[in-house]
Amino acid sequence: MRSLCLAMRCKERRHFHGWNNRPEIMKIVFGLLLFISANCIAAGHLALTPMPDNYLLVTGKVTEVGGVPGIRNQGGLPICEGVAAWYLLMQYQCKQAGLDCVNLEPSSTPAPLLFASLGAHSDYYGKYGRSTVLYSEGAGTYGILEELTSTGKALADSCFDYEGLVYSKYRGDQVRMAEAFERLKIDYFDAFKSSGTICMECFQRVLQQDFKIAVDDAIVEKALKEKIFDQFLYDVMYGQCRTKARIPFAFAQHGWPRENESVTYDGFLKKLLGLLEANIPVAVGACLDEKPPTDHCQSAHGMVVGGYRKICAGNPCQDYIRIYNSWGKEWQSRNSNGWIDARNFYEYMQKSVNSMAWIGPIK
Repeated sequence: MRSLCLAMRCKERRHFHGWNNRPEIMKIVFGLLLFISANCIAAGHLALTPMPDNYLLVTGKVTEVGGVPGIRNQGGLPICEGVAAWYLLMQYQCKQAGLDCVNLEPSSTPAPLLFASLGAHSDYYGKYGRSTVLYSEGAGTYGILEELTSTGKALADSCFDYEGLVYSKYRGDQVRMAEAFERLKIDYFDAFKSSGTICMECFQRVLQQDFKIAVDDAIVEKALKEKIFDQFLYDVMYGQCRTKARIPFAFAQHGWPRENESVTYDGFLKKLLGLLEANIPVAVGACLDEKPPTDHCQSAHGMVVGGYRKICAGNPCQDYIRIYNSWGKEWQSRNSNGWIDARNFYEYMQKSVNSMAWIGPIK
């Protein structure tokens, strides 16, 4: 059930292509998705079991990194891994510059929306290129960071106010926003691929009303001829922007576990705590399926861990970690400010090579 949750998905692929001429099926599908998504949101995710709110008042040692940027919202796009990489990058850049990372200037801040497509497999790049807004394919945070190590600048966050769109138009409703992207793809992009023509006036009206995008017909016509919808989104959102944000401080990416390294809960905590004590946040992936993954995860999600605390209010003591998610400020506040059960998270954590990633100075 959770793998179909549009609001919380990060990397699942969607398969509604070719249904644009069958509105009765689309109504049934969207109704089903709304029902599933509502259940998913209401039930939460076992991988992210929040710490009891009253534990926030329990005194004791708390280890937290400083300077993590404010919480972002991935909205209706599967860009969680890119947002996780962005958290790490910006915390590092601000730390190196001695700057406050809480209130970033959009015109000098790289756009997290464009990070998620970096580091994808070579077949993807060979077919589609690197300039995309992720809609259907992606990579893990380690691969994204690996590609970012050679990037001196990127288009600025001010090029397209995606965060503003998420809240001003959709009020943080990721399900409704995901449906809007789906309709845009099916009713216009896919329809153009099938017939070679669409109502341009209608299309422009939808872009303006649903996404606050106003571009010339020439830009839209070029975008409609792109190979994939990801490239279309890039063209209409960022194609006219030339504002770039510098990434001034070079860095190296690191990952854990290494090849053939055994992974245990104690080993995970030891590695994590050592990094947090050095003021280094860590990106970690987890599986949001109903049961802990065995060899396959249908709903992978990337986030950043920035804190650890041990609570001994009960018996035995319990470990908790603080995550910085890409589901918006509301999710953080509803879930003990992002503090979740560490041992439970470990059961759902992705434990493949370099599934835990962080960055540091080049040595």
